[in-house]
Amino acid sequence: MLAALLSAAAGALLDVTKFQQPSLCNTATAATLAGDAVLAETPDDAVWFSVMPSVGIPAAPVDLSTLSDWNTPEAPLPMVGGPKPIAVGRLVLSAARIDRLVCALAQEDDDHDACLQAVVDACLRRWVGHVAEADACASHTADAPPEFEDLVACASYYSKNACERLGFVEEESPDLAVRPVVTHRARLPAVVLAYKTLGENDALLEKLRELPAPTDTRATAPPPPPAKDPWLRTDGKGLGML
Repeated sequence: MLAALLSAAAGALLDVTKFQQPSLCNTATAATLAGDAVLAETPDDAVWFSVMPSVGIPAAPVDLSTLSDWNTPEAPLPMVGGPKPIAVGRLVLSAARIDRLVCALAQEDDDHDACLQAVVDACLRRWVGHVAEADACASHTADAPPEFEDLVACASYYSKNACERLGFVEEESPDLAVRPVVTHRARLPAVVLAYKTLGENDALLEKLRELPAPTDTRATAPPPPPAKDPWLRTDGKGLGML
């Protein structure tokens, strides 16, 4: 994990001379890269982000952490025009999941990981705002308010670096029977360390540090005691002592 974070600081930052900063896009725009299947299976509370090629005029900055009710008539989802996106990704708020991370560049391209990392960063910032303003986020259906570490990612071989460089921890035994397969989970200390290492987003780092410590919601009951060995004598002598 530490090696991945250090490698991020070494050169996985988005080249703004080639690409615009990640911004919100609609599902139709994302589908030009992620495939037409997403048009039918994108939930109502899904948020898409894209990295577009630079056209000489940078995209207007958007404070993603304070963007709430983005899909209401009063605050319509911004549209991304222009050419086909270079990278896209989706954050499903109700599922606390980042998925559909796709990049048009070859994995060997120096900008491949940087573009995907920028998309994951945008999803993370939006999730931080969702957690910080849980009372205003009616899309979360759980009884308890969302926590930062509820966030998971469904990464592929091509997109896992982008997740791990921003503090996601790989699942040791992912459940392959559930689709999409969750491959990574966000861990608040690791994400804080990642952004501290990158040194690129002090405002987000401050918001991360202000988040409440995660509760161990995934704690399980202690394992049952081992089954009694039928060949073990109650006086402590094994079968070999008979």
